Amino acid sequence: MNQRRLLTIAGWMTAGAALATAAVAGFTAWSVSAVRRPWPPYTFSPFEIGAPGEDVTFSAADGVRLAGWWFARPESSSVVICCHGHRGNKADMLGIGPGLWRAGHNVLLFDFRGSGDSEGSHLTMALHEQRDLQAAIDLVQRLRPGARVSVVGFSMGAATAILTASVDDRIERLVLDSPFATMQDVIATGYRRYRI
Repeated sequence: MNQRRLLTIAGWMTAGAALATAAVAGFTAWSVSAVRRPWPPYTFSPFEIGAPGEDVTFSAADGVRLAGWWFARPESSSVVICCHGHRGNKADMLGIGPGLWRAGHNVLLFDFRGSGDSEGSHLTMALHEQRDLQAAIDLVQRLRPGARVSVVGFSMGAATAILTASVDDRIERLVLDSPFATMQDVIATGYRRYRI
């Protein structure tokens, strides 16, 4: 084989490897951040569990409209905000939220951007979701001025709570389950899951 033919083959192999790398990177980005709404679009609501949740809407600082359920305890000065995980929604928190309400706390369950009934075109794995949690805190401060704010978070919601609490001293307590430490860990887990 002549040298020119070898260079052509090497060039095609390099282009193929680059294309495969771009495809894997694109698939990873899509699997982490693309919005996937459940179908059919039905989830449990406060009605099914017998708790008086009120539909609320509010906006993040960048204008993204967010949706939530507010469980009021007018006699209480404690508010618990529940933050769902990646690709979750507020209905995922119906196991713990009403229990906290029955224990005497005001409770807010809400959908992060790109999840459930909230607006948004993609998930950012705790980056822009910090704005959503800060908007939720703004809302509960308007609904219960001076209330003590606690945040319960799971997975992405837990990571978001940590990042938000580091800059927002209105959060007094955190209860966290399975937060991730770095984005590299999340991506590496995704690669292992798909055996890439």
